[in-house]
Amino acid sequence: MAGKRPVPQNSKDFTDPFNAGQMVGMLVMVTFIEKQKHVDAKQIEKLKWVCAANAGVFLEKPAEDVFLIIDNLVKGME
Repeated sequence: MAGKRPVPQNSKDFTDPFNAGQMVGMLVMVTFIEKQKHVDAKQIEKLKWVCAANAGVFLEKPAEDVFLIIDNLVKGME
């Protein structure tokens, strides 16, 4: 992308390309993990750290803070 795109104001607006991209990305990851029956906890942990570090670049936060954000989002889904 040429520049930083602002985070959508309404995270439930799934007509927004950002939100749609997030959903597609999550589906790809979940489907990949589901189909790779040999994915062990160590590999999943490594994947989580890579994703958190990469997301941290955009969010301008360390990976540990990204994990806290994600934990809070997951709590909201339960």
